[in-house]
Amino acid sequence: MSNTVNGTVEIKNLRLWACHGVLEHEKVHPQEFLISVKAKLNLDDAVQSDNVAATLDYSAVCTKVASIAQNNCFDLIEKLAFEIATAIFSDLRMMEIFVQVKKVRPPMPFDVDYAGVELTLDRDK
Repeated sequence: MSNTVNGTVEIKNLRLWACHGVLEHEKVHPQEFLISVKAKLNLDDAVQSDNVAATLDYSAVCTKVASIAQNNCFDLIEKLAFEIATAIFSDLRMMEIFVQVKKVRPPMPFDVDYAGVELTLDRDK
């Protein structure tokens, strides 16, 4: 009997500068964002083959996240997180995708480290 190997590939706090926000100056002046991704997937092929093509290539994920974040301008970071999640989740090996977007030092009259959103997409069982 063989065991199924399920696991998580994680990228934590990818630091990017991008233009997202409701205020007009946020649409033209890049702000700092921290973006994290956790992808749950079957790793059977990866542990057997020791080949990056059999898993989620985190360098390719970072490239995709950066492209989405830096080539779009959304009012809401919820929309940014959703676009990132759906792009990664298009890989049918994914069982679940978690995305967290943090806007570092958001423009508001309060001293906070960040404002953020987290969302999860899950394959229908």
